[in-house]
Amino acid sequence: MSKKPLKHPRLFTIFSPNELIKAKKFNLNFIEKKVYYEILNHNHVKTPDVLVYSIPYEKVLNPNDAITGNRKSNAKRIREGLMTRYFSFDASFMKKHFGQDSDSFMMPFPQVDCYDDHFDIHLHGPFKRILTMVGLGFTKGDIDALRGFKYEVSDEFYWMIRQRQAWGTTWLVELADLKERLGMEDNYAVFQNFKTKVLDKAKEDHKDVWTEFEYKTIKKGKGGAVHAIQFFFKNGPKEEKEAPAGEDFIWEEKLLQLGLLPDKVKEIRQKVKVTQMGEDGIVWDSEYVRFSLEAFQIELKEKKKTDKKTPIKNIPAYFYTGLGEGYWKEFVNAKKERIKAESQSVLELDFTYAEKPSEKTSQLLTRSSSSNQVLDLSQVGEWEDMYSEAIKVPKYAAMTFEQFMMHNHIEKQDERWMKII
Repeated sequence: MSKKPLKHPRLFTIFSPNELIKAKKFNLNFIEKKVYYEILNHNHVKTPDVLVYSIPYEKVLNPNDAITGNRKSNAKRIREGLMTRYFSFDASFMKKHFGQDSDSFMMPFPQVDCYDDHFDIHLHGPFKRILTMVGLGFTKGDIDALRGFKYEVSDEFYWMIRQRQAWGTTWLVELADLKERLGMEDNYAVFQNFKTKVLDKAKEDHKDVWTEFEYKTIKKGKGGAVHAIQFFFKNGPKEEKEAPAGEDFIWEEKLLQLGLLPDKVKEIRQKVKVTQMGEDGIVWDSEYVRFSLEAFQIELKEKKKTDKKTPIKNIPAYFYTGLGEGYWKEFVNAKKERIKAESQSVLELDFTYAEKPSEKTSQLLTRSSSSNQVLDLSQVGEWEDMYSEAIKVPKYAAMTFEQFMMHNHIEKQDERWMKII
């Protein structure tokens, strides 16, 4: 097996929303995640108006599909899956950034088209808006590593490790908590099975990538049962800091041009990577630095316009001090509020499910193939999750689960839920 390229995080191209990473139910299967990561492998901040992405089949499908003739049928299956998947964001995150009336339930891919050699993935407007809000909390990932994983569990481990590498080189987690994070609370009662089928497979996949790790078990009690897992990351804060100043966040080069020393830029970068909480409520995220820099540049221009204002003698030292003490905090907060207001207007315009499903969404919810009318247990579980979100909306609050299913053209027949065409 060829060795995977070891790339530094400064070269990573995926920004995955932390609110999705933390969600207990990501609601995409392994191959659908691969399509999703191809979408994340774009600079959404620079292209906020792009809503359709072409994904070549060769990026996500098994190469043998072309030989066996299964490519089109597998592509169609992925298409149907993506169009009925939903993301469940953290409710507090949505309310904070999109207003009190926003819903955490979202169908991100309302339309997927299949062609001879590629998908065209259409993004839901509000979801695209979230992808442009990098400063609100994103974790950076490597598309090459994600494409190369053989096991689905490796994907889950990747994001858990990436979120923790900026803080330290070890992670101690109770076994029960780890299984819950992986959605395996009721699986692998025998630890040896969990070790073989989960821990060791993830460790194998992460070999020679930035998230490579070792682990040891922590036993407790009379029987010496495994109580916790201690993970040891090959790369941590020290390795991430080794990226030269100016090669990670976009604003780093501007800070160097302003005259800040490279070590100071790296120090600011690390505070942002761990979202450090400063004095007076300062949140060290990318937008705090970027908008503070914008406010400072406005201040410099104002000083140049009038001789009455005292010039700044040491510009880099003044900005560094001001950043730490929050000189431009009010400007930053006002800027963030404007972004939230703009996002809310987009949400009100496009996110119609909470009030009334659009014609396209209604078609999506009732779409069914003649060969798959009976819902399996996992599909019923997905509808139960959708119901729990829908009843938060006044229109659906009084509905029973059965009424909600009937509303979406699904009926129970002989103890089985059936899609009615």
